[in-house]
Amino acid sequence: MKTLLHSGEASVVCLAQELRADFVLLDERKARRIARTVYGLKVIGSARLLVEAKRRGLIDKVGEAIKMMQDGGYWISDAILKEALYQGGEK
Repeated sequence: MKTLLHSGEASVVCLAQELRADFVLLDERKARRIARTVYGLKVIGSARLLVEAKRRGLIDKVGEAIKMMQDGGYWISDAILKEALYQGGEK
């Protein structure tokens, strides 16, 4: 698995399998595809997690949370950002 995924991603997949997790949190496209197709895991990304957090009242604004992540170096495509804001009721 480590030849296909970075060590952190490989660790996430291994732990998800070990715990029989309902889903795994991965953002990188290649890692998401491998987790789904090779390991049969349900995958969500950070943007989806933030939308769910807002729906549950855990955060006030998806956009603010994503902006803080971007300020720390997180990259998100314009399309995913737009969809996350829409799903969060912010645009």
